[in-house]
Amino acid sequence: MVAYESLAQMMQASAAKAVESASERFGFHLDYSEATLEPLETIVTNVAADLSAPVSDKNKIEYETKLWGSYLGEVIRQRWSGVWEMTPYPGSAVTVPAVILREAQLYPLLKVYRRITLSDAENLSQYYQKIRQKLLHALPADEASS
Repeated sequence: MVAYESLAQMMQASAAKAVESASERFGFHLDYSEATLEPLETIVTNVAADLSAPVSDKNKIEYETKLWGSYLGEVIRQRWSGVWEMTPYPGSAVTVPAVILREAQLYPLLKVYRRITLSDAENLSQYYQKIRQKLLHALPADEASS
């Protein structure tokens, strides 16, 4: 097991593995741009279908959640200058990795977990577009256009 100096380093390493896995397993090129969220949705749809067996391996679900959730988080973090932090999930004593953007706490790993285990109603691209719209409306015009 690799020891990481920080949560950010661990999430960045996991996201880099997602980039490799996207290419090797699914034939997609991920580059941390907003445009790669549609291919990410396709990848996670395939992962969810593969893991939909009545008795799915919890370790496999956890692995796929971390892999693709860290990539989603890195797209958000890089685009909006966020930081990774371990944060208590609202209404829970459990701490989870979150991307912090100004006053907002986003939980990309939990979003991917819900997408894998619940349904395509948890669409990742739509989730990102909602975040994007809220952030664009909250930023001064010069920051929103960058």
